[in-house]
Amino acid sequence: MDPALMNPEENQRPTRPSQHVLQILKLTWDRHPWLTIGTAVSGAIGGFTGIAIVDTINSAIHDASGRPRLMLIFLALAVISIVVRNAASLIPAYAAREIATSLRAAISRKILKTPLEQIDRRGVPNVLTLVNEDIAQLMGTLLLLPMILVEVITLVFGLGYLFYLSRELLLITAIAIPLGWVSYRLFLRRGMFLARKLRDEAIVFNSHSLSLLYGIKELQLNARRRRWFRLTGFEFSSRRMAKLDYFQTAWYTAGGNIDEIVYYIIVGSFIFGVSAMITPEPVVLTASIMALMYVIGPVRSLVATIPQVGQGVVACERLSDFGFPLANKEIQALLQDSPDSWQQPARDWVCVDVQDVRVSYEENNASGAFPEGGRENEEADDPEQPTSEFGNDVQSLLNAGGTADVFHAGSPRQSGSGGRCKFELGPINLQFRPGELVFIVGSNGSGKSTLAKVLTGLYAPTEGQILLDGVPVNAANLERYRNLFTSVFTDFHLFDRVLGNDRQHDNVARAKELLVKLGLADKIEIVRNRFSTTKALSNGQRKRLSLICAYLEDRPIFVLDEWAADQDPEFKQYFYQVLLDELRRQGKCIVVISHDDRYFELADRVVRLKEGRQEEPELEFARQRYGTMDS
Repeated sequence: MDPALMNPEENQRPTRPSQHVLQILKLTWDRHPWLTIGTAVSGAIGGFTGIAIVDTINSAIHDASGRPRLMLIFLALAVISIVVRNAASLIPAYAAREIATSLRAAISRKILKTPLEQIDRRGVPNVLTLVNEDIAQLMGTLLLLPMILVEVITLVFGLGYLFYLSRELLLITAIAIPLGWVSYRLFLRRGMFLARKLRDEAIVFNSHSLSLLYGIKELQLNARRRRWFRLTGFEFSSRRMAKLDYFQTAWYTAGGNIDEIVYYIIVGSFIFGVSAMITPEPVVLTASIMALMYVIGPVRSLVATIPQVGQGVVACERLSDFGFPLANKEIQALLQDSPDSWQQPARDWVCVDVQDVRVSYEENNASGAFPEGGRENEEADDPEQPTSEFGNDVQSLLNAGGTADVFHAGSPRQSGSGGRCKFELGPINLQFRPGELVFIVGSNGSGKSTLAKVLTGLYAPTEGQILLDGVPVNAANLERYRNLFTSVFTDFHLFDRVLGNDRQHDNVARAKELLVKLGLADKIEIVRNRFSTTKALSNGQRKRLSLICAYLEDRPIFVLDEWAADQDPEFKQYFYQVLLDELRRQGKCIVVISHDDRYFELADRVVRLKEGRQEEPELEFARQRYGTMDS
């Protein structure tokens, strides 16, 4: 599998903000080169007409007889300037929105291609922040690029005009502007630092927002938990975001005063310094002052765009951290509107062979301290800090990058240094064949769900390999291998679309039969190839609907993770004794993760995990405890 997909955090990202700005510019050029050229030409025309307006006004001041003619020239130039500047802003705005739409689609494709363990490590709030906020910030920067280009060209024309009028004034300007930029960078650096902190705090806030929605029952039933969550969770994060945003704005505003200081230095030096030593002609003096006033306009506009550009740079950094650098060739391919790859599953398969598979990873200790200036210092009266089931480690999300290395299953074999706990699963050696019913059992946290994710190709083994009919599963055939499986995990998600076993036919008639078979016909209807509801159901009913979706997919291997846990005793018995037997007789391989030991004797094999290790032998273990089983 592609190492960049397996470990996107190892990708090298640009270390300078300017490199990210160049990436954004290159993205615009690659997607709309002629539009970029048109913007540059419009900016050049706008800059030229602006200087021409200044020169026309100066001529009108000193040439009263030619004012009627100059007035017509002034009006024509003003109209051209307005039309060109609007064209340079509005036309690229469409391109910016098109690029932003393509980026959203591309990052969704990237997420779909990213291994599940990477998604689990980052957590849902981090991914949501990427999709909802980083792309929006990047779009804001894209919208500013045409204006920035126009203002830069206008500034160049203005400096050229200053050179034509007074080389002394140009020299002062050429010295003062770089000095002002060096001074501004001190404020910019602090503003960028706070922008990064603000973006990372957005992950924490999204985590609390999800907890607010999904934990609403627990919060409404427990006043103490509600107060704890409100004061040290949701509201605290909201206040922290407001504080970071305010100080970020304050630093940028303070830096924005630099252009005013630079302007006064240039004007004062020219009028009270150079003009005192070298007396220029009145026409040159007034033209120089007007040109200087004109030049300072683009400078102020450019300074005003820096905060938004800074947010775009931070967005690029976080996208790069996720393995989505804009300059990457893979990302450029994702931006193309290409159809999803799809490979027909190997329905005539013989054996899936799991050989010496190990999975190991580290989990941050949730009790670790907050970074400097974090909540522990600010909320000393309440040291308890909320963690969300979606973020799993709110404290670690405050670190640079906002990446919490979190997994949800496995067995803690040893504690690592720095508050990290190492998890290991394996070695696992198993074979799965058509027509088998295999139970995977063990205590909570023994690695059953992790094994299921490895078996289905969602997690990549750290060591060992999986073979399909003797052929190792790799990046080239991973999609084909995954298409063998249909699964219902404990954290399953229901889509309302009725899909059949291929992309051409949706078997609505079969879905209606299954609704009756699984006792949901009085709860759910099918309207326009969609289930009428996926929400107004109990957990047990939602699991039945998920099984219906699995039936419709009609894949060779079923993986059911604690499926019967929420079923009533009668339907649980029906599931184990009737439904599973029917699937086995159809030649399906069924892998069931279960704690229902009274039904273990129905399995062909029972695989027991203990602290991440596979207990041997399988068949002997099952026979000794549950009696003789079919081989």
